[in-house]
Amino acid sequence: MLEAIVAFLNRCGIERVQVMPGWTESALQDHPDFPSLQWQPQIIAVSDFLPLIAERQQLEMQLGRDEFL
Repeated sequence: MLEAIVAFLNRCGIERVQVMPGWTESALQDHPDFPSLQWQPQIIAVSDFLPLIAERQQLEMQLGRDEFL
């Protein structure tokens, strides 16, 4: 599904998007980097979107349990 969204954005010529992840239900609230990951708007290249999701999944953050807007 996420791959389809990225493909759509690419077809529309959109190169950058703003994301604002909120990991409000994350078990990582005590992690030292948590505040810098919590509800911080980021403008990223569309090509970096899937790697960003993968990076967060490595920290055990999950779409559907944690929020990603």
